[in-house]
Amino acid sequence: MKNEKLMEIVEKLEEIKNVKEQKEIMRIINCMAELKETFPKYAMKADEMLNILHMQINGMGSCWETECAIKDLIEELKEEVAKGETLERLKDKYDEAKDRAVQAIPEVKKTCSKAITTAGNIGKGFADTINKEIPQISEGIGRVKAAAKNTKKGIKSKIKEWALSDDKE
Repeated sequence: MKNEKLMEIVEKLEEIKNVKEQKEIMRIINCMAELKETFPKYAMKADEMLNILHMQINGMGSCWETECAIKDLIEELKEEVAKGETLERLKDKYDEAKDRAVQAIPEVKKTCSKAITTAGNIGKGFADTINKEIPQISEGIGRVKAAAKNTKKGIKSKIKEWALSDDKE
């Protein structure tokens, strides 16, 4: 809205052809009043423009100075319009990105929930397997210990038999 109003003032200033004519001087004054009223940040620029115009009217300035000041002001206002348009585009892109993010969040939550559930199921499966295997592991360890004892006893008994035998081989 403000960009449109600013562009309207720029267009009015661009239409000014001859700063010597009374009608054109009034258009400049009206544009400066509108600029000051609608855009307080440009009040000083508008006052400067009015001072240059006042000096021209009183014969202390030239039309050339007035025309240059108008051209400079037009360029500055056009830059402001371009900034405003850029900000509007950025706002639109931000809103669009925000909408996409809002739409994506439920899908991300769903995917994360599935991943967590899957990881939990895998962990539960490992725990179940380990719990089933633990009794068998301890039984196996008991058998290995018993086999070692039995082997030791067997070796001792064979050595005793050999040592006590009367065979002289």
